Amino acid sequence: GCCERDFLGKSSSPGAMEIEEVPEASVELDPKVEIVDVYRPEADPELREFYVTIPNFESLNEEKRRSEVHEIAGYKWRLLFFPKGNDKKNYLSLYLECEGPVNTDEQYPIRKWRFPASFKLIVCSQGPESVDIVQETRHIFSHNDTDWGFCDIVSFDILYSENESYIVNGALKLGSSISIENSEEYDSRKETGFNGIKNLGATCYLNSLLQVLFTLGDFRKSVFAMELPTDNDDDKIPFALQKVFYELQNGVTPVKTKRLTKSFGWDSSDAFTQQDLHELNRLLCSHLEEAMKKQNAKNKISELFEGKLVNFIQCVNIDYTSTRDEAFFDLNLTVQGNKTIYESFDRYLEVEMLDGDNKYRAEGYEELQDAKRGVKFSKLPPVLQLHLKRFEFDYVRGINVKINDRLEFPGELDLRDYVEKSSGNEVYSLHSVLVHVGDVHAGHYYVYIRPFAETNQWYKFDDETVTLVSEKEAIDENFGSPTPRKLSNAYMLQYVQQDKAKSLLKKVEAEDVPKALEERILLDAEEEENRRRERDDFHLFMDVAIVREESLLCHNGADLIPWDSAERLDRRLIRKSMLFRELAELVAGHLGLDSHQTLRVWRLCQRQNGTIRPDRLLTSDDEDVPLSKLCGLGSELQLLVQTVPKSEVEAMETDEVMQFFKVFAPKPVPVLACIGSLACNRSATMKHSIQQLAKLKSVPRELVLAVQADNITVFEEDTPQPVKPIDIEKTHDELELGTGDIIVIQLPPSVLLQSLPPSILEKRSTPLHGMREVETASDYFMYLRNRIHVEFRDLQKPAESGIMLELLKTDTYRQTRKALSHALGVGSNPDKIRLYPFDIVANGPRQDSLSLAQLNSRGDSLENMLEMDYRPGGYTTMESKIFWYEYIDYDLEEFENKEEVRITWRYDCGTYIQGASTGIPETKDKWMRTKVLSVLVPFHTSTYEDVTKEMKKKLGIPSEIPIRVVEVKSSYVCRIVPLSELVPHVVHLPSTGAQLDYELRAEPDVLDDVDRHHLGSGEYSWVSVLHIPKGNYLASSGYFGDPFLIPVKVEGEKVGVLRERIRRKVRVKEEEFDNWALFSITVSSTDPLDDVEATWSEGSDEIGSISLAIEHTRRVPPKRTYGLMKYDKPLVIKS
Repeated sequence: GCCERDFLGKSSSPGAMEIEEVPEASVELDPKVEIVDVYRPEADPELREFYVTIPNFESLNEEKRRSEVHEIAGYKWRLLFFPKGNDKKNYLSLYLECEGPVNTDEQYPIRKWRFPASFKLIVCSQGPESVDIVQETRHIFSHNDTDWGFCDIVSFDILYSENESYIVNGALKLGSSISIENSEEYDSRKETGFNGIKNLGATCYLNSLLQVLFTLGDFRKSVFAMELPTDNDDDKIPFALQKVFYELQNGVTPVKTKRLTKSFGWDSSDAFTQQDLHELNRLLCSHLEEAMKKQNAKNKISELFEGKLVNFIQCVNIDYTSTRDEAFFDLNLTVQGNKTIYESFDRYLEVEMLDGDNKYRAEGYEELQDAKRGVKFSKLPPVLQLHLKRFEFDYVRGINVKINDRLEFPGELDLRDYVEKSSGNEVYSLHSVLVHVGDVHAGHYYVYIRPFAETNQWYKFDDETVTLVSEKEAIDENFGSPTPRKLSNAYMLQYVQQDKAKSLLKKVEAEDVPKALEERILLDAEEEENRRRERDDFHLFMDVAIVREESLLCHNGADLIPWDSAERLDRRLIRKSMLFRELAELVAGHLGLDSHQTLRVWRLCQRQNGTIRPDRLLTSDDEDVPLSKLCGLGSELQLLVQTVPKSEVEAMETDEVMQFFKVFAPKPVPVLACIGSLACNRSATMKHSIQQLAKLKSVPRELVLAVQADNITVFEEDTPQPVKPIDIEKTHDELELGTGDIIVIQLPPSVLLQSLPPSILEKRSTPLHGMREVETASDYFMYLRNRIHVEFRDLQKPAESGIMLELLKTDTYRQTRKALSHALGVGSNPDKIRLYPFDIVANGPRQDSLSLAQLNSRGDSLENMLEMDYRPGGYTTMESKIFWYEYIDYDLEEFENKEEVRITWRYDCGTYIQGASTGIPETKDKWMRTKVLSVLVPFHTSTYEDVTKEMKKKLGIPSEIPIRVVEVKSSYVCRIVPLSELVPHVVHLPSTGAQLDYELRAEPDVLDDVDRHHLGSGEYSWVSVLHIPKGNYLASSGYFGDPFLIPVKVEGEKVGVLRERIRRKVRVKEEEFDNWALFSITVSSTDPLDDVEATWSEGSDEIGSISLAIEHTRRVPPKRTYGLMKYDKPLVIKS
């Protein structure tokens, strides 16, 4: 075996040498020599494994790391991992990498190689309480496909958890075991008659479902029979599925599903996001059912998969029964607590008694009735799909978990006793077992299928590979088992009715595929092959972008056109060897020029200032020049095309320049429009050129009159200044104006420009929501350059969409808040609005707001504010144009030189338990309600008593009520804060990000009536009462809910008395509280308090050194944070 090495290459056996990290493979090959190596494993079939230990794992800063090389079966292997995650940033990414055969001949290196292998990637447990995380897969490694693995093998939450033992003393241990397969030439079609499906990244769940549906012959035929889409609808789901089924039936290589996933509306990130197989099944079948209805086709989905059940409520003491029929397409069966699938059915049909506080009100009866509630099957479908509930929310630990418990299911399932009026055909044969291997955070799907009714032969479909397997492997080995933990188990089962099995699984022959469908698919394949050839010949082509002058005249912004606009810019892929003359003929034909028209073509180029302008006029001298010679330094040839009458075509004189003219008018709404181009003499004044321009028919009449009245202002559009004024009495040479420059003519405010084309006038909009005047061309161009759309969301509803505002990047913090205040409406004071920028880590608001100190140091422009979002490594961007806002009780300026303390007022002292307490705390007065507020107190000199005084003033709490302040962290009262203590210079921030588990709480410091009567005049001390989940009382990380304080006599109290006082304080019914256990918790022990006659005392004056804890079930799942990361996308079929 291999000796273990740590990640620096230090062997655990003596005499090993230290090695450096292995770089990317880079081998210079002799092009004249092609040595092909195909691994033949007949002499070396055993499984091999190796492990590496990575010290100081948490301190690794590299994007990716590789282990040292291990030689196995004559090939070089190592682990590749991403310490900070790869496609999923909150997960460890781990891959097995093969560098190819061990090459001993330097003169003739092996150029091509392939190595098929099944392998496991392992995150090793280093403690007794946790288990190895193991993911298994198969891959054919080759010279151009060297690594394979999992981008989400384990989440960082689990990897770094103190309750697990994956990282010990800073070290992480990883491993891999490689099982060498029998032949790299394995052909699934040849060996089994079935074809595999390529995995697009994490689409194993989709591949497994497609194989299940494909092997249902009756279903496949119904898909083939669906109508073909129109010519431009090839990406619709039915046709994409027809194509996949056709290729599975006739293809000889693994099928690609990219067209199908595209029809779902998915992008590449969706392909790398593993989703739930059961959910996908329902979505896909639902879409097919809708498509069949639109085509007026037979609803095969309902015919095959729909069953019927009856929901009933039957009164016990009166003759009354209420029923409701319901259709189902699959059944969700409970795994936990059941040994067999029959027990799961019994649980599903279990009758619930409605009695006590849960009695039923029967129609026509005033008195509540004892009743039975349940469901009965009235009809089971021909194809029965059973979803085994292996993923559930654990209310004890507050997390989602996978249930690996053993659940046995038979090859023959007799459900006749479960149907109310059995027809006798409810006996089923197992058709497929869909398996999930892994845990709730990461895993892999594959499926076992018995595709033929006549035989009992099972097949395993695992992405590209299809193999023959035994019935034992398909059924018995997928029951599951929690100890030892078996992570591969059945997740979905599909049964078919025995008396219909032959028709349901009937083989689909070639003649069952409609001729029109086959022709369409073959045509589609031919077009795909043509596209492939085009890609191969891509180097022979170049991009040519053509702009028509008409597009310039429709543009109402800066520059000639928006150069990223597909609508204005006609981009084509043209062969580089094409002559300019040939291109001109193509363009003329495309534009439909008549015999009286011709083209004038200008080459465009990018200037040093980044603008794109006409460079020179292409003439007859360029007719026989290849396009590749015309494109200059860039890879794209850009051309401006003008259509002109042949009678007006004149060669440009050497002393002429072509310039573009725009008109700007501030009233009634600011508008900017290009009105044409003009050949101007270099020695002519700008005033003369404008007078010549005014003679053109396309010029608006308002401009003509303004020119005649000499009532215009003229600018040159330029960079870095958007526009600069020019003296129209100077010549073009004196103004240094050349071909392609843009002249802007501004009309006075008194002139209302109305004679522009409707396409321009319709695009007018009031800049900046009308909050600021735009009166000059300079103003308007500054607006165009700096405008930005920013979304503002309410901090109290951080995940919801907010208000979208148009602002300027140059706007100050005050201008930004003023615009937001104006948009929010009446009563919004900009001085009492605070903004929080974006935090990419939380994918939500940053933990702290923008402060005046930050703005003063970095500049308070909106552009700078948007760059104050938090990003790892200090990287900032303006991509996330989002702010969160909140209303504050103080003007923002008051925060300077003062400490902000975020404190929660709890009149109920934290004793209300959601879902368990029988009443909501009394809230007659507003000040009695729970409230989170900010309090400002001066730096350095303020105490917590000052905080409570300010809080009383803000909430209207009567001055005579004494206040107690406590610190709560992770649902645990850390301490009672002395009111005389100085407030530290640490901002108590809103409950976001890292502060989610911290709370500063204020509450009445008084004894309630029960406590006062019980304690009398004796001495007492305050003891913290925690909430701990059932079965997990030893884990401090499991505390939940709001802790509270209870006074306990110094000399001690009987446990039974304590229990009753706690029950009354939290207002829980006696019959429920009897099921709650009470514990005494110290740093070193957790002891149950079962003896109600025993005396318990705190024995310490320090709050938190000993606590009481009540053990009960968490009623409400923990709130999900609003930071929904990009990879947590819900499963959606969008088309």
